[in-house]
Amino acid sequence: MSKQIAFKLKQILKEVPNNSIFTSKWLQQKKISTSLISKYKKSNWIKSIGTGAYTKLNDKYDIDSAIYALQNQLNLSIHIGGLSALSDKYSISQNVIFNSKTNLYGIKKENLPKWFKTVFKDKYNIFLTDFLPKNLGIENFDNNSFETKISSMERSILEILYLVPNVITTQTAYQTMEFLSALRPDLLQELLKETKSIKVKRLFLYMAEKINYPWFEKLNIKKINLGNGIRKIVAGGKFDKKYKIVIDNIEQ
Repeated sequence: MSKQIAFKLKQILKEVPNNSIFTSKWLQQKKISTSLISKYKKSNWIKSIGTGAYTKLNDKYDIDSAIYALQNQLNLSIHIGGLSALSDKYSISQNVIFNSKTNLYGIKKENLPKWFKTVFKDKYNIFLTDFLPKNLGIENFDNNSFETKISSMERSILEILYLVPNVITTQTAYQTMEFLSALRPDLLQELLKETKSIKVKRLFLYMAEKINYPWFEKLNIKKINLGNGIRKIVAGGKFDKKYKIVIDNIEQ
């Protein structure tokens, strides 16, 4: 490899955080041709981990490394949220067992690249939905050498409730909320106002009122549209007149 080509790569790799993943699309945006990428691989300057995805030669990588590439190079909204955000990023509800897979959330019609599906096969669940605005309640998380966007604690609990009862039980959601004593009422108010899911709003307020943390009293429920009619969360459950939901017993 010529000194000029090697110098060009060195300059580009300075922009790549340690232990992160970068993509061929990003390299091409940096005016690196497909043939030049092949030369870099053959010369052991970069390492391919799947079609269209690379790391620096001796770097380690994990799913956070991949999410960095999804967000910063492929402009996807996909992020860690729900139970995974609370347990893995905020160290909350670690004794509430869901499974070992990382829960990812994104907006509808987004697609994970093939290399992600191959490299992280069986290591994640993904839920694509538009029940919350794309950027509301999203925060930066420090992964040492790079940052990724994850759900705030406030958004995470709503993402959990969105999956009740088909993926997550009402009991698991309630037990998780019991750990959330420090939620921010201003952000909760905005999230509850903006979410499209009437089920999520009613479930959240029903559970939050039972737990009765100080932040619940600061919510203005009159400004939250709770819709009309009854929402049946589970078959054969009890009816709560205030929030008009049919739900199983969560206080065990």
